[in-house]
Amino acid sequence: MNAALVSIVDDDASIREAVTDLLRSMGCNVRCFPSAKAFLESDSRMHTSLIISDIAMPAMDGFEMCEKLRLLGPPPPTVFMTALALDTIENQIQRSGAIALLGKPVDATRLSQIIDAHLSK
Repeated sequence: MNAALVSIVDDDASIREAVTDLLRSMGCNVRCFPSAKAFLESDSRMHTSLIISDIAMPAMDGFEMCEKLRLLGPPPPTVFMTALALDTIENQIQRSGAIALLGKPVDATRLSQIIDAHLSK
């Protein structure tokens, strides 16, 4: 794999840590953010090749983060993770432009396949 920057945005520290460990084992450069606001205010947003984000977060959810990113230019591909019932957010996922939606707990094999497919392009 290359050293592409993958940004993880999730208010749950244990999720950030687990996904970080997986991505680093794949050779990715990883930056973690405890909120959408923290990511949007960072310089990492301009260098991120892929975002892996929770949907339900305090203050600003993942969908709102994607909307704000679109206002700044073409957003990087986004993979959403959620503990929400997947069928209740299907329309929002399609409108968000996300490349994938994964339920929590995240299936590491599926996440690895998505990352490989989108970072090897």
